[in-house]
Amino acid sequence: MNPKPVIALLALLFSLAVIAQPAPWFLWQSKANGATFCAQTAPGEGWERVAGPFRDAGCRKPG
Repeated sequence: MNPKPVIALLALLFSLAVIAQPAPWFLWQSKANGATFCAQTAPGEGWERVAGPFRDAGCRKPG
């Protein structure tokens, strides 16, 4: 088996990982009591996204 295609495929996969960016952060607000917090994923049905995206976990740096 010729190793060149395998090496080329691995090089392509690693180069894609280098340009990947972290997931954005969003400010979420509770529908029940209005409390807010910052998270990358939706916390559930009782929450709505109110701001974002942000670049930091404190939801201070606009993305």
